Amino acid sequence: MAVHAIQETAQMTDPAKGFMFELIFENLLGSRGITGEQIELRAQSYTFPGESMSTTSMAIAGYDRHDAGLKSRGGDWTTSIIETQNYDAINRFEDWLTIMHDFNSGITGFTSEYKIDIQINALNAKKAAVVKRKLRRAWPKTIGNYTFGPKDDKALNLSVTWRFDWWETV
Repeated sequence: MAVHAIQETAQMTDPAKGFMFELIFENLLGSRGITGEQIELRAQSYTFPGESMSTTSMAIAGYDRHDAGLKSRGGDWTTSIIETQNYDAINRFEDWLTIMHDFNSGITGFTSEYKIDIQINALNAKKAAVVKRKLRRAWPKTIGNYTFGPKDDKALNLSVTWRFDWWETV
């Protein structure tokens, strides 16, 4: 687990249990088309996008150059989506996943058609956002086992590894 600033960690939930996040999706494509509505889902993770950045090297005049402008902000982020309250959001999220990913073959469609921006809010113990970031051009790289279909107010508990092109502070 990465090291967080003291003031940041003191306000967040218990790190031994992972951090709690609110994921905000806009303009998800679904069977109802793109409605323009945003949906919010709760998630838990032991990491936070942007904790570490890999350095990209560039040779200039025969010398390797490493600086902030050459850091890669893309990467992967693994979460467990644990929404238990917003059943309409769960259904819309499932709808989006089933359109873009064939669960029988494990093949995801063209990611350029399905990439979305996701705002992530790290929540403290009082469920207030203390750190906000936006994942740009994100899509689910891997999706855990999950049965889709009609729900009787069933909670969503789904492991998703997100791939994103870059992140930025909001």
